[in-house]
Amino acid sequence: MHVNGFHSRIFRNSKQGDTDNHLSLGDTAFKKRDYATALREWTPLANRGDADAQFGLGYMYANGEGVPQNSVRACLLYTSPRPRDS
Repeated sequence: MHVNGFHSRIFRNSKQGDTDNHLSLGDTAFKKRDYATALREWTPLANRGDADAQFGLGYMYANGEGVPQNSVRACLLYTSPRPRDS
């Protein structure tokens, strides 16, 4: 049982590391004005409820950076609720 619990902790930490990596890649791309990469990195995270990714995409849509400006979409992204952790 201890081994399974240990494996679960590693898997959870690995998933968080993967999320952090995609956030970081998106942030780096955005700063370099590589909006296509930022969009690609942040969209799946935002769809899963990651608030940082939702904010980044919301900013892109609010300002028309790499995507057509869309204040409604930006507002939805800014106000999307995060899913509860299980």
